Amino acid sequence: AISAASEGARLAAAHDRGLPEGEARTRDLLEASVGGLPAKVDAATATVGGAEAVVVEVEVPVPVFGLWGVGAIHVQAHALKEVHRG
Repeated sequence: AISAASEGARLAAAHDRGLPEGEARTRDLLEASVGGLPAKVDAATATVGGAEAVVVEVEVPVPVFGLWGVGAIHVQAHALKEVHRG
């Protein structure tokens, strides 16, 4: 979940990409890694140290017995928004 959130944040922060693309990339990576577990993915902009950034949050249930879990993993990834100067 951590690497999926990080990759989604980096993609969404690219100067020619946006939040929907970052969310979609995160979902694709989660589907490939955790299969059919329901994942909640949210992407938003934020300010980090005075710079515009993208934040991707992921929540995935923790399976204990098969697909039944008792909790969830919550991760958050940040990437600074690229600025195109050309």
